[in-house]
Amino acid sequence: MRLMRFLAACTLVLAVGLIASRPATAQEDVMQLADPAFATHQRPGVTFDHATHSGTLDCLSCHHYYENGQNVWDGSQDSKCSSCHKVEGGENATLMNAYHRLCINCHTETLKRGEKVGGLMCGQCHARKQ
Repeated sequence: MRLMRFLAACTLVLAVGLIASRPATAQEDVMQLADPAFATHQRPGVTFDHATHSGTLDCLSCHHYYENGQNVWDGSQDSKCSSCHKVEGGENATLMNAYHRLCINCHTETLKRGEKVGGLMCGQCHARKQ
């Protein structure tokens, strides 16, 4: 009986520890990047594994909110890219370019280091359902 209570207590401690160790701003582990700001999509949205990326990158590698030239994103600001990056606009400001620049540049650098990447070609990320 004591052993069962001990094991139950250990399980509870482990469960609480795992829950507490998740960041307060945790997102779904796997999500579909298909921003509704795009009226129509030229290609299917990207299946994005947030858990894999957040396990190897700092949040500020992707999320940003600039004040006086400094990235001060702390999770309280809206994380939707389309909140600041618009569908139309200058080439450097468009939503599609912001996604592509961020993802492709990171994947290219990762590949240069000899590490595995999810993809660099359009169809590798924007996979059509079969």
